[in-house]
Amino acid sequence: DAVHFISEKLNDKQLIEFPEYRRSYIFFKLPKWIQSARRALYELQLDVDYIINKDNEIIVVDYLNTGVSQINMHWSDGIHQFLQLKHNLRMTPEHMCDSFYSNVTLFKKYKYLYGLTGTLGGKSSQKFIKKVYNIDVIIVPKYIDSIFDIYPNQFADNRQLWLEKIRIECHTIAITNHRAILIICQTIRDANDVQSYLSCQHSNIKLYLRSDEHTKPEEVHPGDVIVATNLAGRGTDLKILTSAVNHGGLHVIVTFMPNNSRVEQQAFGRAGRQGQPGSARLIIYKEYNNVITYSSEDEIQLVEYWKKKRDKFEKNNMNEAIKEINRIEAKDRLLVRFLDVVHSRKDDLSFTDDILQPGFSSLRELWSSFCDQDASTADERFPAFANEIEQKFELAITTMKETLSQPYTPFSWHRDNEQYRTVHIANATCNVLCQLIVHPKYLIMAGIKMLCMKNVFEREKRALILYQQAINLDKQDFILHYNMVLCYIKNDQNSINEAIKELNIAVTLLSNEIERRKFLQIHDELSTQTSTDRSCIAELVYLEHVHSILGASRDQLCKFDEDKHEITCRSESWEVTLSSFENTHFNAIKNEIYAEYQEWYSEGLVWVFIFEIEPKRCWWKTLFIFVMGIAQIVGGTFLCVVDQWKLGTLMVLNGTFDIYTAVATKITNDFDLVNYFKQKVINYGLNLLCITSTVNNLVKPISSIEHIGIVGVTADSIHQLCCTKGFNIKTLTNIALNSMNIADINKHVIDFLKQIPERYKNIEALISNDFDQIINQDTSLTVNQFLGMLDNDSLFGGKTKEIFRIVQRHTPCIKYIYNGNNTALVSYALNTMDDILPNVPIIDTLSLALPYTLNRIVKKEIFDINSLFLSIIRQINSKNEEHKLETLDIVQKVLYSSDKWTIFEQNKDKLNTEICQLLHPAIEREQKLLTEYQQIMNNPQVLSGYCQIFKFSNVTFGTIQNQLKNLRREIRREQTNNRLLAQTIIAFVDELSKTSSNTRNNSKKVTDTFKEYLSDSIIRPIIENACEQEMDINDKKLTEKFTKALIYIQEQQKRIR
Repeated sequence: DAVHFISEKLNDKQLIEFPEYRRSYIFFKLPKWIQSARRALYELQLDVDYIINKDNEIIVVDYLNTGVSQINMHWSDGIHQFLQLKHNLRMTPEHMCDSFYSNVTLFKKYKYLYGLTGTLGGKSSQKFIKKVYNIDVIIVPKYIDSIFDIYPNQFADNRQLWLEKIRIECHTIAITNHRAILIICQTIRDANDVQSYLSCQHSNIKLYLRSDEHTKPEEVHPGDVIVATNLAGRGTDLKILTSAVNHGGLHVIVTFMPNNSRVEQQAFGRAGRQGQPGSARLIIYKEYNNVITYSSEDEIQLVEYWKKKRDKFEKNNMNEAIKEINRIEAKDRLLVRFLDVVHSRKDDLSFTDDILQPGFSSLRELWSSFCDQDASTADERFPAFANEIEQKFELAITTMKETLSQPYTPFSWHRDNEQYRTVHIANATCNVLCQLIVHPKYLIMAGIKMLCMKNVFEREKRALILYQQAINLDKQDFILHYNMVLCYIKNDQNSINEAIKELNIAVTLLSNEIERRKFLQIHDELSTQTSTDRSCIAELVYLEHVHSILGASRDQLCKFDEDKHEITCRSESWEVTLSSFENTHFNAIKNEIYAEYQEWYSEGLVWVFIFEIEPKRCWWKTLFIFVMGIAQIVGGTFLCVVDQWKLGTLMVLNGTFDIYTAVATKITNDFDLVNYFKQKVINYGLNLLCITSTVNNLVKPISSIEHIGIVGVTADSIHQLCCTKGFNIKTLTNIALNSMNIADINKHVIDFLKQIPERYKNIEALISNDFDQIINQDTSLTVNQFLGMLDNDSLFGGKTKEIFRIVQRHTPCIKYIYNGNNTALVSYALNTMDDILPNVPIIDTLSLALPYTLNRIVKKEIFDINSLFLSIIRQINSKNEEHKLETLDIVQKVLYSSDKWTIFEQNKDKLNTEICQLLHPAIEREQKLLTEYQQIMNNPQVLSGYCQIFKFSNVTFGTIQNQLKNLRREIRREQTNNRLLAQTIIAFVDELSKTSSNTRNNSKKVTDTFKEYLSDSIIRPIIENACEQEMDINDKKLTEKFTKALIYIQEQQKRIR
């Protein structure tokens, strides 16, 4: 049989892989799953038992009783999943029973229980209520007798005749008698058939079939035909207009034999309400007559006999329902016992702590698995189950107490006891979770929560313990191996190798998972639902997306070299990566892809790891460059003493830059010393540093830390440098001056050298401490206006760095000649901005400014529309109309609705022409605003026409004011149906063309970014150019002097030694 066949396949591990810890559960559920597959394929019918909504989800329909689309209900035992496979939809996880009370148990907890219903049903239903809840049943007489007629029942031998009888009835009642009709069908499929059959006779049929899509008709007019399911037969109060009441009121046609007398009463009860006239009739056909065989040809007797059989069947159903209630109550009692076991240890383990939540979730899944087994033996099995849970608690609590009883730290003198206490608690928590959790999924979640704990030393180590515990249960979960990667990210080759190993496993397992998913895809060649076909590939698309990122991360880690690199890792949500699907052909299924992200998130695929591998600082090269910088300063000073000011000054400048390079930048292994020496040879025109024995003799004593006396009293100077946080001009000055004193340089030369670091110090001061003042005083109108547009509440707010990148792209090569005047240099940099900004094309900034401008326009439009709505309400209030309050209620209902247009269309017949003329333009205006806004946000191509205008007009910051008039005219000429976009573009150019400039206090972010731009793009290149211009490689005499200077340094070293 099927169970035996599938069991053999499951035992073939080469064919099907699944976690070993799930084996017993899978084989227990297998018979149920097979029955569910048969039921889903052959018994459950689309538009009868269920529907497929616009999001391609299976929605259960209670067609026998209420007709309600039960959005939050899922069939158990895999039925829901088999239906998804049947229709080639995205398959969701199976829902397991969890810890919740039934309504029966909840109601019985009340001391006094009362209920009220208009349709209690027959005697069997009443006995059921009495027995379950131990209450009395009282029949309350009607306040107003109804004028209600039940017409003789009709019966048809076939479906065609049944439809024809319904059509004739509708013609007589609705067209001839001018009454309204409510046709109640058993299923959505029947209702669609009836509506289709009647459409040639009735042009405006109203449908009320689905609670998730359709709304109840608010008013019923003469001649109206409403086709509905049982959804309209359960407490639906239709407002029958007086004109329809005067012709006989509502007539109800029930097109099926109701499941019980209560459902029949509910359906008939839609007519003849509150003393109004009404009528009802059953019109049924043989397809529904599957429980009787009766030879009478009298339709009335046939239907009455059918009802008697139905009532007897209902009585048997009530007896079965009593048994089901007893089973449910037994399960509820077991739930109470389970919760008592769990909460009995709440003083020792608080599951309100976020870190312990995975432990409680795992226990809940154990409880669900217990409930999923044979209910008839649940009472017998529960003591053993409860004992298992208690043992887990006991072991977990004992382990925790033993851990906490140990001292916080092995070092009694350690000052940070609070940190060690936190670590101690983390250790205890980790041990507790390992004891409580039996499912890998919850160990993954626990590991993630452990990594999120703050102020805990070695969080990765504890998370790894939890992940390794999970691997013992399931080695085939790629999510588990991927999450382990983060625990191995350290600046250590062995750790990175472990991370690569886990990534390799994760990529392989994910590849296998993708292949299995492809194998599971079911393609129905007869299906024409292309949207459904698209949704079924969302899972594959998302998994391939994850696979590509995992593969790229692995390739990146493989490039790590402990000797050359340093690595850091940051985590982001996988949701962030979904933006890569925008503007692709997968954008059509973005909702399904997002659903996949959420599903895999719940399985533990929470973070995507972003690795940043940077070159590692090479300390010996850093030290060497630092020493060379000091040597150049000393040598340059010597040359200045002998009146070689030009080359001497250049050497001091280059030495200063070398020291800055060593201290403030990262010199890596890739730094080429040969090229460094060649550059010095080019700078100084000296063959001394070529690769010769002379070089070795000169460089060796300089590059050896033990023999460097000239560095500035070695240890003191280097210690002073290392203790500072980055490069500091004062530190550099002190080191240089110490070196000069050791070299016996006189005071005159020392005073001269002080001017060099002071020059940089002054520049740094000018573009830091006093920079705000400089901006307010020395910057031009153009620069001030530009900086003003970078404030948070302005055109480019929050886009400061992006704007300066655009400006930098348009910054030309600087040819300023530096003469030592620092103030003039900064002023020149600021003035240069006046030349650069007018040449920046505004098309480069459009995408940055659009969000701010668009939101500003939208806010204004919404304010105007709301003001218009308020004005309408005031005008209505000012009129003395007979139905003023009713009219105002309708208007307020329309205006406060999220879908004003739909509500207005449904209610406009109740409003007079004048009010409709007031409302219609305002509602239409709001609807158009929303449509245009969505078009701008979802379709970047709408901007293409305006981009062409800016491009061909060559509009820049400097020319926009003169071109504004023509530009506005061209924008208005652009053929577009999007008025909001045109307004936004005009507002954008208007904002850019403003000439008023108030002095403003720019934010620190704007000031810092501006300072960084001036330093990197203008000031620093000017200083470097000045150094290059002072080169004189042909001056042989100066090279000889420099050689003597280096010899002098060696002599000083020997003398110090």
